[in-house]
Amino acid sequence: MNTGLSASTYYYYKVEAQNSEGKGEQSLWTFAVTNSASGGSGEVATKPGRPTGVTATAQNSSSIKITWSAPTSGGTPTRYNILRSSSSSGSYTEIGNVSGTTYSYTDTGLSASTVCYYRVQAQNSEGKGEDSLYVSATTSSASGGSSSPPGAPTSPKISLNSGETGFLVTWTAPSTGAYSYNVYRSTSGGSPTKTSTYVNSFNDTSVTLTYGNSYSYYIKAVNSSNTEGSASATVSVTIPKVKVRAYKPASSGEVISASGIFRGGIIIGSTTIEAPSGSASGYSSYIELNPGSYKLQYGYSASVGSSITYKELGNITLKPFHTYDFSVYNGSTKADTVNFVYN
Repeated sequence: MNTGLSASTYYYYKVEAQNSEGKGEQSLWTFAVTNSASGGSGEVATKPGRPTGVTATAQNSSSIKITWSAPTSGGTPTRYNILRSSSSSGSYTEIGNVSGTTYSYTDTGLSASTVCYYRVQAQNSEGKGEDSLYVSATTSSASGGSSSPPGAPTSPKISLNSGETGFLVTWTAPSTGAYSYNVYRSTSGGSPTKTSTYVNSFNDTSVTLTYGNSYSYYIKAVNSSNTEGSASATVSVTIPKVKVRAYKPASSGEVISASGIFRGGIIIGSTTIEAPSGSASGYSSYIELNPGSYKLQYGYSASVGSSITYKELGNITLKPFHTYDFSVYNGSTKADTVNFVYN
């Protein structure tokens, strides 16, 4: 081991073998760099990368809150510097700093109706990393600071969002005084959590669409002095089970033969749903299943009393708030798919 070296220094090495006949040819060279005086063992200390996910949000007429996430590259930050400018391309001045495990800073003492631009910079013993991309926010007007609490939002509604990954909560704004909104959600009767938004809708993708879970929402408007008004009415939803049934098409114009399917059905997970027997078309009764992913199989027999053949058709995801109709085909067709529609 080569000891007594200087910190943060590159050293280059070759190795040569020797015996009684003399020295052999030297190896190819290699190199290593020692740690900094404060660096941990086994790693080369580096400057932090650029902070990510920076946001700036006006709190009232005199303060703006800046938040960010840790860099995804470089060394570990020991502190973050918050920089401010009066224009996006102007000179940025450090206005404060926080520890390397803190990810927010509130800039106070600002003038009303003022736009401020911010960058965040990570720093450790190796130096300062690259500034983040800039963000901006505008403080509210001074007149907003003395206004009365806003009225209660009205007509709250809840529906599945467009991706069916959660709920979209909407409401009608009060006639005056609303600068932002706090949306409160309770899960299965628990304590409410708060999320703030600046528009009169909230796309909640943090819910779990599991049977039996219930979610309740109410909304409060907030004025520019960060004073809440009265709460809206509460809207609630409970995740239901999914309704599923099997459907056998009529023989005319369908893939089913004139003699009809004598016995067939679908198997979802471990649950069998039989289609009506005989040549007439029709539906089975609905059964209810928990939302989720299931293995789907098709079972059929060519005649009454024949053994049932099962064919695996992959997985299917049953989503809550839907009903599913599966079309079952006869054994002579041996379809590779089971068609389904849902409402």
